[in-house]
Amino acid sequence: MSFAIHGIGTAHPPDAVTAEEGLALARVLAGPDVRTSTWLGPIYSNSGLRQRFQIIGGSAKRDALAGTNDSGSPFLPTPDNEGTGPTTGERMAIYAQEVGPLALRASASALAESGFAPDTITHLVTVSCTGFVAPGVDFALITGLRLKPTVARTHVGFMGCHGALNGLRVANAFASADPSARVLVCAVELSSLHYYYGSAADKLIANSIFADGAAAVVGCGRPGAEPNPLTPFPKKEGGTEPRAETHHRCHWRGVLTPLVPRRIRVVSHPELCCRYGLGGRRPRVRDVAVAPGAGADRGAPQAVDRIVDQ
Repeated sequence: MSFAIHGIGTAHPPDAVTAEEGLALARVLAGPDVRTSTWLGPIYSNSGLRQRFQIIGGSAKRDALAGTNDSGSPFLPTPDNEGTGPTTGERMAIYAQEVGPLALRASASALAESGFAPDTITHLVTVSCTGFVAPGVDFALITGLRLKPTVARTHVGFMGCHGALNGLRVANAFASADPSARVLVCAVELSSLHYYYGSAADKLIANSIFADGAAAVVGCGRPGAEPNPLTPFPKKEGGTEPRAETHHRCHWRGVLTPLVPRRIRVVSHPELCCRYGLGGRRPRVRDVAVAPGAGADRGAPQAVDRIVDQ
């Protein structure tokens, strides 16, 4: 058996922030020594994004741009939070309020497309690294979708950009072990809650590209020896590059470092095969995805192409 996806659903907050608005917000919220800098503008104009959807938008965005405080948002600059923004507690209070409804919308859409009844879901896998609340998003999905209270729950937390891939691995393991398993996987991130108010360039770049949203899939096991093409990274053919470990940590404030893509540039094809259990054989590579951090190093995509060519 392998995990076959029968339904996909996505959701995002209602309020969008354009690149122009993002730059204007950065001029208001960033550290005082960069608010009038000449290099802040190109960060947003070169991001490749027309708009992003964020929980922190709407009235709070309008207040920040107009210099008012009608919303009372903790994200508005004050003399007390200059250079730091809201406390972790204030950020997590918004996470607790918003994460459940967003995940619920994406999951309901995936369930509807799958045609599976909610009470037939046997396993629930949730993924998030931008916040924590107990009871968690899994509880919100069980009550909101009316899943069985006996559904087996697993949370994949604080694994950064590849958390959803590990969530799919968990789903594949459940489906492989139990042919009758029906699995709902939901990943939800509220990155805007960790907006950075200082002057560090790597964190300001993160401010310009990260957004909020949720995605869910519903699937089950399927007979046959052929692997499901939607199931990524077979168990014995994936891993973590240990020398990049200290630069791939998930902080409460997102950071994009050029050190990870630089590491990609120096890894050789034989080294990858040896480390990740591929032996001397040449793996069949169909697709390559470069993590967002590679934007800090234009040579990383070409380096990945070199590895694939080898």
